[in-house]
Amino acid sequence: IGNGDRTASFNFSLQHSVSEADVFGWWVAAPNRATDTPFVIQHAAGVDTVYQDQTINNGQWNLLGTYAFDADTPYSLIVSNAAHTGSYVVADAVRITSETSLETVSVNKETFAPDGVSRIQSLHAYPNPFNPQLIIRYNLGESSTVKMKIFNVRGHVIRELDFAEHQDVGYHELVWDGRDARDQVAPTGVYFARLEAGSESQTIKLIALK
Repeated sequence: IGNGDRTASFNFSLQHSVSEADVFGWWVAAPNRATDTPFVIQHAAGVDTVYQDQTINNGQWNLLGTYAFDADTPYSLIVSNAAHTGSYVVADAVRITSETSLETVSVNKETFAPDGVSRIQSLHAYPNPFNPQLIIRYNLGESSTVKMKIFNVRGHVIRELDFAEHQDVGYHELVWDGRDARDQVAPTGVYFARLEAGSESQTIKLIALK
């Protein structure tokens, strides 16, 4: 700890403007860590300082806050040594996530919906990153038979949910408990959920944390 003369700066910019992005910090906790470590977050509306107790919440992503960011704008998240308790501050890693930053693949509406109405209006997952389960929410523009498949990074289907009946127009939700087809908890890593509605499909990226 010190008087703010030493900092660690994580610099980033986003390809798309986001109104609500979750900012997380990661640290290895220990009894000699500061209980008031300053995280200085630059965002579209200005600068906020968030103080974190680094003697707890070991080895996990800890939410620092939710902020807006403009596209193609340089930002920084600074961890400062200007703490007043303990002996050390830690700057291990940071993460910025938002629904609009998810890797979404949309189909060509003209190909699958000549009348201009897409069967899949939206597809989101929250919380993301998740542990151990998450909610997948989607909006159907047309009634359709729906399938949901979960893939690992190798492209292998590890879980499949098949709805036999047609689902109505509107919002629907399902919960994935983080388990694969063998009822084993999926390990930490990246996964993809693909929603299939008739001949249309959309895919989103999922991040499992432990």
